[in-house]
Amino acid sequence: MRRALATHSGVLRTAASLLGTTIVTSGLGFVYWWTATQWLSPTAVGYAAAVVNVMTFVSTVGMLGLGTMLIGELRGGSTPQPGLVTASLVVTSVASSLIGFTTLLVMYVGRIRSFDVTNFVIDALFLVGAALTGVAFILDLAMVGSGAGTLQLVRNAVFAAAKWLLLYALLPVLPSPNEVGVLASWVAGLTISFAILAFPATSRRLPAASSRPDWAALRSLRGATSAHNAFNLAGQIPRLLLPVMATSLISPAAGATFFIAWMMAGFLYIVPTHLSTALFAIGAGRLSELGEKLRFSFRLSLVLGAMGGPLLAVLAPPLLQLFGSSYSTDGAVSLRILCIAYLPMVVKTHYVAVVRVQRRLAKGSLVAVSGAALELIGASVGAVTHGVTGLSAGLLIGLTIESAIMGPTLLRAWLLPARGITLGRDKRVAEAAVRHQAPRPTN
Repeated sequence: MRRALATHSGVLRTAASLLGTTIVTSGLGFVYWWTATQWLSPTAVGYAAAVVNVMTFVSTVGMLGLGTMLIGELRGGSTPQPGLVTASLVVTSVASSLIGFTTLLVMYVGRIRSFDVTNFVIDALFLVGAALTGVAFILDLAMVGSGAGTLQLVRNAVFAAAKWLLLYALLPVLPSPNEVGVLASWVAGLTISFAILAFPATSRRLPAASSRPDWAALRSLRGATSAHNAFNLAGQIPRLLLPVMATSLISPAAGATFFIAWMMAGFLYIVPTHLSTALFAIGAGRLSELGEKLRFSFRLSLVLGAMGGPLLAVLAPPLLQLFGSSYSTDGAVSLRILCIAYLPMVVKTHYVAVVRVQRRLAKGSLVAVSGAALELIGASVGAVTHGVTGLSAGLLIGLTIESAIMGPTLLRAWLLPARGITLGRDKRVAEAAVRHQAPRPTN
């Protein structure tokens, strides 16, 4: 055990930073949405969850893959590129705003009523929130990539605490509590979290502090960012749009039920997600260590899942009961199905990390996007035929097929010898990574 901890300390430190952030934000997020359910009807909670998830989806698309690209380029702070970070922040804020406006327009013209797009206050908060969320994503990933993981933990903790306190203060005084209160607290909490980064003690540690945008560096990496964006979308689209689909295809109340179950399952999924992100952050440019670190990350994910999954499945009814009897009645089976989906989720997250380390981005992104489509198709068919339970079962089927497709690539990486270099194409890629201090994408 001591030898494993010493050997993989880099993966564990990076994963611990991300995990600490998620524990804080998810724990406070649990309290945040519990507070919302105490003041809002299930229908209003469904609309509120939909608007927040669509806003986050817009910001994910608006990142254009820049955040993940920065993790690979900054390489733990060994290659600081503040101008590249600044340029990424500017592009993401503009792109998120434009994509957000287009999304609202499409929803209005198409009469898609996942939330009230005719409300000017909601639209204004949505656009500001989309831009701020995109900037937050880029900053967080840049801080992780540059080795300032503690700073992004602080920012996220401030955000999670501030938005909950604001929600707790807003909902009781609103004449008719609805999704406006949720969205306002969310946007205001983001703004407050950025203020903590303005203090001199923290701003000096920011990778973008006092830097002019380096547009030339950003243009030189556009091929890598496109492929990274496809991976990001493949991972985030199902996560963000599934609650929206439940609201649109079943009912707003069903959307609220699925969202709460999905949020609880997310506590379980954070383990493989962050371990695989750490695997990519540490393994970028170090292909010779991929097999060894993959085996460690995958095994640890399975061990922790074997302990957490059954426990969450058993406790599903009482945990959902905290939000109200309707959530427990309709969501317990759904949450248990989502616990079973843990294993294919482990395969999916580690596949993405392996392909990114190997820089097989074009083929890997195609597989990941196709897998995301399988998840959404399975979930939509299940939602239409069997409601919330069917949505979860359809998602599980889609994930299982997806993991079967991704399995062979993961197995080949698993079999790489410890501290060894693979033969054939992997050897050529590894040699190229050694020759160049800042490796560029091979496709």
